[in-house]
Amino acid sequence: LNGIYALEDSDMKSLSDIKGRKVAVLEGGIMHDYLLNNDTGADIITVETQAEAWRMVFEGEIPSLSV
Repeated sequence: LNGIYALEDSDMKSLSDIKGRKVAVLEGGIMHDYLLNNDTGADIITVETQAEAWRMVFEGEIPSLSV
C-alpha cells in the first residue's frame, strides 16, 4: 500500500499536513516521484530501505514516511 504514514499520536492526519515537514521516501520509488511531481511542499528525505525510514520515525528524526 502506498501512502503517508506517521505515528498514531502525530498531528499529521492528511496529505496537506506534510507541507514543510520531513518525509522519508524510498529513493526512486512511486511515492518519491509523486511527492516530487505534485506540489506537496514536503521536505523529502530519501532512504534506501523501508526499515531505515521506520527507524527514523521511531527515533524521532522525522515525523512521517511514505511508501
